[in-house]
Amino acid sequence: MGAGMKTSTDPIGLLTGRVAAVMGGAGGMGLATSAALLAEGASVLIGDVQVSAGEVAAREFAASCGGRVVFQPVDVARTEQVQAAIDGAVQIWGGLDILVNIVGINIVKPVEQTTEEDFARVVETNLRGTFAAIRAAVPHLRRRGGGSILSIGSVHGDLGFGDHVLYTMTKAGLNGMTKELAFTLGPDRIRVNVIAPGYLATHKGAKEMARTIRPDALDEFWRDWADLYPVGYAFTQPLRRACQGEDVAHLAVFLASDRARFLTGEVIHLDGGLSISMFQSPGRKDYVEARQECEARWKAWYQAHKRT
Repeated sequence: MGAGMKTSTDPIGLLTGRVAAVMGGAGGMGLATSAALLAEGASVLIGDVQVSAGEVAAREFAASCGGRVVFQPVDVARTEQVQAAIDGAVQIWGGLDILVNIVGINIVKPVEQTTEEDFARVVETNLRGTFAAIRAAVPHLRRRGGGSILSIGSVHGDLGFGDHVLYTMTKAGLNGMTKELAFTLGPDRIRVNVIAPGYLATHKGAKEMARTIRPDALDEFWRDWADLYPVGYAFTQPLRRACQGEDVAHLAVFLASDRARFLTGEVIHLDGGLSISMFQSPGRKDYVEARQECEARWKAWYQAHKRT
């Protein structure tokens, strides 16, 4: 690549002058998305229930972004906290252009063992919290002459996985809410979309594994971990790796920008092809072989690089 040329993921100022609120922006996909929005020039309010992580993130981002980032503690199940965070971004920077909802919890139980408390907890976070953020943001987006609302869903919103009834129900509800709002808010030039990731390689899990790896091998681990480290059933995704937070963040930047100005009401599956292959049995020979290959590759690498 020639000197001075940008790579496909180098920031180019797509969101300069925009204001974004990221609910759930302090960890994992949320942290990666907050970083990407800031890198593209947006001012970002990070709202999250993880207070310590949020404060650390805002402090570290501020070193390079200055006054373009603030953190505010938010429990999305508390609508008054959601409203205060959205209004806070407007008070600080004079308006709001982008809302990103990256919130969700899962309780995995057979339906007959699922309690009313389980139901209420998942619905309050996954649906009511997202609805509250959108309701708070819409008047501000409308005053700016339009904007982008982006929520993180899941392939669970379209596919059954077994004993994920609450999660699947709420993610399907999110898809429906998104399509309805895209239709309703379209005349206001407010675009509403969903990113539906497949199996995710979480930084939390990788960080735990990284503690057992030799210091001289950490750069290689962090460079290749989504391809190297077996995560759940990521091997069943045709691209044969897990989704990373950065994958979500890059797509979020595009959807928030004017480059996606004619795209609304969509549920975009960011799943390495999982949703087109899910009805093929994981017991198929090629899946079994792929999993065995992935596990063997990881074991060999780990044995060669683990701490002794």
